[in-house]
Amino acid sequence: SQKVCWPYWAGWADGDGNFTKRYYILRLTDHEPVIKLGEMFLANVILMQDEEKYYQKRTGNPNAKIKIRARVQLSGERGVYFSEHVAPYVIDKSNHLYRLLKNKKIHKKFSYLEFNEEEFIQWLTGFCEAEGYFQYNKIIGRYCLQIPNTNLTLMRYISGWLNKLKITHGYYANRDREGPTFEGLNQVYDAKDSDLIHISGQNSIPLLKRMIPYMMIRRKKQASFNIVNHPSRGRKN
Repeated sequence: SQKVCWPYWAGWADGDGNFTKRYYILRLTDHEPVIKLGEMFLANVILMQDEEKYYQKRTGNPNAKIKIRARVQLSGERGVYFSEHVAPYVIDKSNHLYRLLKNKKIHKKFSYLEFNEEEFIQWLTGFCEAEGYFQYNKIIGRYCLQIPNTNLTLMRYISGWLNKLKITHGYYANRDREGPTFEGLNQVYDAKDSDLIHISGQNSIPLLKRMIPYMMIRRKKQASFNIVNHPSRGRKN
């Protein structure tokens, strides 16, 4: 585990990762984190392409263009090793993680919501690369970081840390609003259940400067660089 930022990988697990009873899986259209995780555990990375109808149904967009997804699966001892090391930092998927460990006859308990400052930055980086929107659009003059999620505990934890770090942000609770229904692989949720944290471009700069060294997805890292380096004069949020 030397030099491995486990909170970062826990952030990914809370976002796009999936703990089953037998293994951990990460499957993304942005391949960089999947490839890195595969290299770390000497695990095979598989490239997948959905059938057009299935992909359009999964994304909720009838005109969506099919993207190649990279997939890595950590089973057996590798799955246990990964799960034990990210366990102190996983928030939303902790029940699924413990189910995997229990299935492997492991009954350890780990700390929960007890990050130090740098661990929070690392976790938030992974989580935002999975779930966040790094918006840099010169045409409409929009520069910001947005973090949506349906887990109220997780969102309040993020907001609390942002307050500690003196990062000005807006918290929008959308639970009473009507919204479209999205059907995923194994879940159905309403957009009205997703809260949103919005950090304007100018306010996000101190945070992004600390997140960028941990980022792996090139397009989101570039957007973060653009936000940080954009002239503050005339900036819109």
